Amino acid sequence: MTGRRTVRLRYSQREELMVSKETPASLLDQGRRKIQVTDEELAEAKRRRRLLAASVRRAFPGSTTYFNGSVAQGDANTPLTDVDLGVVLTKQDTEPYGPGKKSALPLMEIARDAIHDDLDEEFPKLTVEVVGRRRAVLVRFGEPITAGQADFTADVMTAIPHPSDRGLYIPNTQITDGWDRADPITQTRMCSRPSRTRRSSSPAPSGC
Repeated sequence: MTGRRTVRLRYSQREELMVSKETPASLLDQGRRKIQVTDEELAEAKRRRRLLAASVRRAFPGSTTYFNGSVAQGDANTPLTDVDLGVVLTKQDTEPYGPGKKSALPLMEIARDAIHDDLDEEFPKLTVEVVGRRRAVLVRFGEPITAGQADFTADVMTAIPHPSDRGLYIPNTQITDGWDRADPITQTRMCSRPSRTRRSSSPAPSGC
């Protein structure tokens, strides 16, 4: 009996050793699967983002929209709790706004009202915050995408073209000028997963 127990124990120990011999790559893959966003989560996040984009384009005729953040960059994880997007006004509509001119507050209020008009029926608990927001309108849907989360939100930025046609002016309600120069569209393009894969030998750009 003792001999059988010893053989059985040794076999179990060998089995445990074999199971534990996982490569770093396989362990990393397991970790990724645990935090990987589901197709359903991603589809619903993109649908809500499209609703917001359509709403602000309606509010600012002729404008264009762009997406940024983890969903746009292709590296969103679960729980998925937010999306980010911006609307860029036409040069004609931009005229009254910019450093030394009007702040972005009226534009943020226009975006807020349009979002309420278009989305309140589908999302009865929806709120849209402008007061105290530094850069973007904050949309709270009142309805999470990932189970167990408190909510799903979106930052909607109202931007204007830079006079040089390179980059944008984005709101900064905490400074006197009211605007900062930035290029979120190019940054998102550089930080996106396909772009990072092509440049795998280079360090990730700052801010990614």
